[in-house]
Amino acid sequence: NAADNSNGEVQPLDKDVIESLRAFGGEDNKGILGELIDLFRADIPIALAELRDALQNHDTLVAAGRISHRMKGSSAILGAVPLSESLQSMEEACRRGERATALLMLPTIEEQIATVIQALRAEQHR
Repeated sequence: NAADNSNGEVQPLDKDVIESLRAFGGEDNKGILGELIDLFRADIPIALAELRDALQNHDTLVAAGRISHRMKGSSAILGAVPLSESLQSMEEACRRGERATALLMLPTIEEQIATVIQALRAEQHR
């Protein structure tokens, strides 16, 4: 799961969530897991660009908070717990009006997204 592995590293995906989605989807060509992964991989780069723009172009933090919230939900559905937690922190910073704090979180979130996408690709090919 998303807990530490044997090396003490935090895993990007909760394997229990992935296996539940895989089992729930049945044996068709993609199943629900494949469809959710495809949606995530298509939508998350767009949402990330929207979030980056909202923070850097001084849009309202309400907009950035909404985008963070949406991304958090998408991440949680697929068991991307560390990413979901980071997006929760981003959403809270936006709610408190802390643009500088939110901007400092952005590189970590970008890195986590790349890691999650890589892990999801591996799951799709299992």
